[in-house]
Amino acid sequence: MKKLMALLLAVCLMLTLAGCGGGTAVYVQSVKTLASLGGIAPGDRFAGVVVSENVAEIQKDGDKTIAELLVKEGDDVKEGDALFSYDTEELQLNLDKQRLEKEQLDILDICLPTYLHADAAVEALNRGIHVIVEKPMAMTYNEAAVKRAKSNACPGGGCPGVRPKIMQRENGTSARSAVPSRLNQWPCQIKLVPTHAPYFEDAHLLIAADCTAYAYGDFHNTFMRNRITLIGCPKLDEGDYTEKLTAIIRDNNIKSVTIVRMEVPCCGGLENAAKRALQSSGKFLPWSVVTISTDGKILE
Repeated sequence: MKKLMALLLAVCLMLTLAGCGGGTAVYVQSVKTLASLGGIAPGDRFAGVVVSENVAEIQKDGDKTIAELLVKEGDDVKEGDALFSYDTEELQLNLDKQRLEKEQLDILDICLPTYLHADAAVEALNRGIHVIVEKPMAMTYNEAAVKRAKSNACPGGGCPGVRPKIMQRENGTSARSAVPSRLNQWPCQIKLVPTHAPYFEDAHLLIAADCTAYAYGDFHNTFMRNRITLIGCPKLDEGDYTEKLTAIIRDNNIKSVTIVRMEVPCCGGLENAAKRALQSSGKFLPWSVVTISTDGKILE
């Protein structure tokens, strides 16, 4: 016991002297070293902190989702051991979406895990692609109904009424029609157009209320000529146009935006949605608003 007390006094003296050295490191003896010197009785107690010899911080990729943790607290691991696994199915879905943006597909056959069916189908339908989906289309009936409504899909797959196409128009007057159409693409309803389509490239965008084309006699030549036309009625259509218009403006090379609305108050919803879309897109584009009166005149 005397040996132990002498040893502890020597350790304390070394610590005290080290602390007075003007910033020099403190000398500390581990319990293992003290025990190797002998003389420690079973009932002896020591104060201290147990720390890991080595600490390594592991961080996952922020853009990926962890599918499974392969270790738990207290497990022994060595270099090269897998600690967790990523969700590769979600990565594959993102790759498939990127391919949809680059490739011009007529039809898409979806053969993914069931829980990914609905999102992949909606993504393709919104781009005007016909879709074949293995049963079931979604995990639940309600999810399938909601997804179908959001994508404006028709029973059995992609609907011909929403399939994008570009019309080639002659600048001259047709012999058969004194007033040729100036519609340059199909579809033209905001709810039906895909967010990505070839006709949006370098496009001058016209966002018009449904009634404006009926109220203003020369609507085609004045507003639609050399523009891509999107129409809607905020009073009759469900939901807000902001999200769809934002995606169109943000994700395509749009050159300018012209908004044509009626003077009636309910038409303000279309103008406000277009303005919010311009702000949310993060782009600075030339834009203007034209108001048509109910008797067919352009209001200043």
